[in-house]
Amino acid sequence: MIFVLFGESHLAPGHLPRVLRQAMPEAKILTVLQNIDALYWRAAGERADKVEAVRVNDEVICVFNATLLEKYESYRLFLDQWSRCDTGPDFAPTIYNLIDSLATFLEINRYSPHNGTQPKFLIDMLPEVYGNAHGQSSDAMLRRLLSRKGIDEAQLEAMLASVAERGSAYLPQVNAFHIREFKMMSAAEDAARFLHHACRGLPHRLNGHAASDTSSLIPIDDFYRRVIEHAVAYFGSRVLHPARPEPETDDSPALSRTGLEKAAQAAIRSDAAKSDASAEEWGYRLGSQIYKVYLAGKVKPSGVRRLFLARLEAPGAARKVCTAVIARVRSALR
Repeated sequence: MIFVLFGESHLAPGHLPRVLRQAMPEAKILTVLQNIDALYWRAAGERADKVEAVRVNDEVICVFNATLLEKYESYRLFLDQWSRCDTGPDFAPTIYNLIDSLATFLEINRYSPHNGTQPKFLIDMLPEVYGNAHGQSSDAMLRRLLSRKGIDEAQLEAMLASVAERGSAYLPQVNAFHIREFKMMSAAEDAARFLHHACRGLPHRLNGHAASDTSSLIPIDDFYRRVIEHAVAYFGSRVLHPARPEPETDDSPALSRTGLEKAAQAAIRSDAAKSDASAEEWGYRLGSQIYKVYLAGKVKPSGVRRLFLARLEAPGAARKVCTAVIARVRSALR
């Protein structure tokens, strides 16, 4: 016969488990804990990429089915919902927490007055967050915001389709998050995308053009730029959400400068959808390799910060950055 007792405080060792042992001294009692902070951080130091469970003793195990960030954001969202019964949850604090956590990891000074080794006045760049808390009009609000930036209807529909598929999206054109459904993996990636744009000077202007403007790039430069953007987005998402699976590479060519150059040439001859898919695939693979190098202790957060700050707007700049990163990664993983 098996009895299952589910709960929190009343299942502490001095409560129901002690009563059970007194009443049923011969019975086998197993306590399953979830996401205990101290155990989570101890398991995070293991060489394994992801520790799913640990044994505390013969009668106690602890499973990890969420990061601590997810755990406490879940608590916060429930408390927020209980206090705001007439509206949906407010995701802005969650997004700002993700951004702040990644900035802390990268050793970013949020108040830096220069845009060299640090993003300039990051604290003043935080994005707007639109979502369920704004009601059914959030899509209409997004349409109005983007139409003012000259986004055509086809691009707008593609953005909304991406939001529907992923749950959320960061839109650099208006420096805003649009959220329909909170998904940790997507939100973590989008937080990294925002930080990458902010590090490159999102709100500042040079010679009448935004410092991060890439509209004048030739197609091959634009492809390399997108690869870097996807790479840092994937890396940041793994830092914030280590449970994210690695990209599938079974049928993919080896990650090399030659392989990427061939992919770039093919991409500029393809339609926009295929080019975007190729840039995302190569970017995710490169980001995954950077994460492995970080786990191996071969690169420090400050080193990755330099990649977030790299300028990609000049002709040939993004290609040069891609080549250097691939060479560094391959050397570190040998």
